[in-house]
Amino acid sequence: MESGTLTRFTEHRYQQSKPRGRTSSSWKTLALAAIGLFFVGVFLVYLHIPNTPPPQRAKHVLDANDMQHLGDKQQDIAQHQPQQDGHGSKQQDIGRDNGGDEPDIQAHIEQRNEARRPQRSDQDQPVVAKKQENDGLVPAVPHFQSPKIKEHEDLLNDIIEKMGDLTEEEKAEKDLGFKHNAFNQFVSDRLPLDRVTRDRRPNQCFQERYHPASVLPTTSVIIIFNNEAVSTLLRTVYSVLNNSPERLIKEIILVDDFSDGEWLDAAFHERVAKIPKTRIIRLPQRSGLIRAKVAGAEAATADTLTFLDSHCECNPGWLEPLLDRVHRDRTTVVAPTIDVIDWHNFKVYPGGSFMRGAFSWHMVFNWLGVTKEVKESLPSPVHPFPSPAMAGGLFTMDRKYFFEIGTYDMGMHTWGGENIEMSFRIWMCGGRIENAPCSHVAHVFRDTNPVKFEDDNPVKTIHKNLQRVMTVWMDEYAEVAQKISGISANPGDVSERLKLRSDLKCKSFSWYLENVFPDMFVPEPSRVKTEGNIYNAALDVCVAHLSNDLTTAHKLKTAPCNAIDYNKLEHVYFTRNPQDQLRLVGLYEDKCIKASITDQPPFLLRCEDRDYTMRWMHLHTGQLMHVDSNLCLEVKPLSEEEKQRINDSPPSDEEDDRFRTYPQLIMRKCKQSDPKQKWSFKSNSS
Repeated sequence: MESGTLTRFTEHRYQQSKPRGRTSSSWKTLALAAIGLFFVGVFLVYLHIPNTPPPQRAKHVLDANDMQHLGDKQQDIAQHQPQQDGHGSKQQDIGRDNGGDEPDIQAHIEQRNEARRPQRSDQDQPVVAKKQENDGLVPAVPHFQSPKIKEHEDLLNDIIEKMGDLTEEEKAEKDLGFKHNAFNQFVSDRLPLDRVTRDRRPNQCFQERYHPASVLPTTSVIIIFNNEAVSTLLRTVYSVLNNSPERLIKEIILVDDFSDGEWLDAAFHERVAKIPKTRIIRLPQRSGLIRAKVAGAEAATADTLTFLDSHCECNPGWLEPLLDRVHRDRTTVVAPTIDVIDWHNFKVYPGGSFMRGAFSWHMVFNWLGVTKEVKESLPSPVHPFPSPAMAGGLFTMDRKYFFEIGTYDMGMHTWGGENIEMSFRIWMCGGRIENAPCSHVAHVFRDTNPVKFEDDNPVKTIHKNLQRVMTVWMDEYAEVAQKISGISANPGDVSERLKLRSDLKCKSFSWYLENVFPDMFVPEPSRVKTEGNIYNAALDVCVAHLSNDLTTAHKLKTAPCNAIDYNKLEHVYFTRNPQDQLRLVGLYEDKCIKASITDQPPFLLRCEDRDYTMRWMHLHTGQLMHVDSNLCLEVKPLSEEEKQRINDSPPSDEEDDRFRTYPQLIMRKCKQSDPKQKWSFKSNSS
């Protein structure tokens, strides 16, 4: 307080506490003496106080004042764009990334590292927090905020708006970008290379604690590319450098799988040479993704390997959760949560933080939710959790362990199936795969892949790769996968991989199913009563799922049994008690038939083992009765008027319209004598 305020406060207290019976003058004398002694004491204390500044609050990492590593002004964006096009004319509204100055990464890293150092006083921390600090762990990177986020979002929106009014030259450029990359390169080239997006980590992640960067292992980031767009490739590199502690990134290795694109010329190599810690390894011939990854790993020198695709953008705090898990157990392989960069417009959407990788009996990788049992076993809601399989493009693992466990199967070609093979091998040979909810990396997902295969028939290459997986790792379950997937190829010589499995003393595939993927449905006699097409002899039709979209519930129909596309999931497994489900082994996930109300068709939903509303009974009369509703499945022929009305309606893009006028399926009250309610299971060969 100021001295005047202190005097008034003292006089006020004096007036309130003045005892009665004393003279006014004597009390005033005593009060003045007390006040004088008080100021003398304050002065003496002041002489002994060291001249130290007051404790600072924890600095918010990468706040508005620390964002110079992402550019300070709107002009920074223009620095990533050419000042002139090939004809000398300036692009004044929305530029293109064809060259120009690169972001000052070294300055960015230094300022970012300074921002990462929390400035605290022990007095600011509660006792519990101070006790936690003694465990040697440090808090997660705080929630990332910056005015650049909105600035870059507004820029993207301007670019998207401009897409509706392109010149003929710009349209040609856009079309060429789609042809080369199967994504909107036109938009990507006009975004800054150090684009800033919203922090996509769940809120609970900011309470997590990790080993400090001084303790965590270093990593070599390996990025494979073949004729990749320069903007997406370099944006991947800058997102790594801008969002990682400097010490942890030992090097970024760009493996050029014999690109022949004219845009990856000497000027491009000169640009990369100026980027800190980044170098290019060019393979002497087209090798494919699998062999290129091994080449990158052989050139790496860090403690760990981090593989990224060539069109990614890393989120702040993405690396620490990955390296922390490997530091705790070198046989753990960790994958980040993969967010989505829309290939149409490059908007970023959060991915599923609590999805685990898996595979289907069609030998296709898919995503499934984490089971209730696993969630309840985790120490925190965002703790890394086990994953039966990994997507394969983005993950971190110990470098030496990568070679100890057998790198990749070099008998495979280009890509396809290598992620499933590695997933089986890691789990069965003593390792572990985890997904990290607090590590987020955005990835451009495309509808088609522009990568050229060594063989003119990509399906042939992928089937051979998958046949090798089944032959080496799946034991007796290879027959199940072959039957459902329809894959039958010559795997080539697998003797070296079989020897590797023996030398590593790997467990059986049965062990994998029981311990790693226990909720995987296995169509074996102990779990299946019967199987085949659900067939009605009265009308000579089978139950069919004719939808082209398997992501939502769809009504079931009928079609000729010999005309049903096997990929449309007509082959049904009638499971044993307690499930008693009519189960269709899907390409990505299994679907089960569920009944609706009277006179409405049944439909498909994702199977839930504990959902007893999916239970059915196959009665001795041949009827299929839905247990929950006591209704029976019936086939209903269409009248001529109904057929005409259907034929007059426009065809649907979502469904196979070849059999629109075939009999419908409905649920009806059970009638033992009605032949339209009689069903049998007909094998594919009968």
